[in-house]
Amino acid sequence: MFNHPPTKRRHPLIRIGNKTYPNSLSSILADSKLAPVFEQFAKKAIIEENLNFYRDSSRSLDSRYLYKTYIAEGAEEQINITSDKLATAKRLADANDWTSDDWARLIDACRVEVNRLLTDHNLSKAGDSSFWKSDIFWAHHESTGGQRGDASVEVDDAPGGRALWNGDQAAYALGLNHPALLQAFLNAYRSQGLNNKTLAAMQAYLSKEGKSWKPLEFIKLL
Repeated sequence: MFNHPPTKRRHPLIRIGNKTYPNSLSSILADSKLAPVFEQFAKKAIIEENLNFYRDSSRSLDSRYLYKTYIAEGAEEQINITSDKLATAKRLADANDWTSDDWARLIDACRVEVNRLLTDHNLSKAGDSSFWKSDIFWAHHESTGGQRGDASVEVDDAPGGRALWNGDQAAYALGLNHPALLQAFLNAYRSQGLNNKTLAAMQAYLSKEGKSWKPLEFIKLL
């Protein structure tokens, strides 16, 4: 349920002029300087509900609150999700079942969909509604010493070292459905290295995703 088609790999960074910026929703929101700029852009572009849901759902899995605020028909900040997700949410809500494990899977799937929507429409270099083309971004870029109209290119490496994907970036780029679980594995792998425990965790994660990839091959993609 809630499978997503594979998505073309995105580079984790974007270099504009001589400045390098994070190139994914989660990493932008984790950047203390760029996050408020994107928030200002989201308000002007009228996509605040998607951004607010993405943030709130990363902080809490309060299914009742998330449903009534973002998912239910006519919700104050209703997000745009597919009909199958909406139907599942309504079924659970109508049953007053707020503790079902289905909520975690549903909210995770909604996060992936919202992430993809914001990324494809608002973080693509080519789109007319791109954050990177907005007056709000250019004003910020100029305030840090850049120039309006600087050439841009997506890159894998920041000056001085390789950037590491987080769970949301990897899940989006590879078409996976459980970024929170992937992030838990990445945290363990980066702190413990590759051992029997982390290898078993990777195999369990891939099984949950329904993937037949070999763990060592998958790790190379990360």
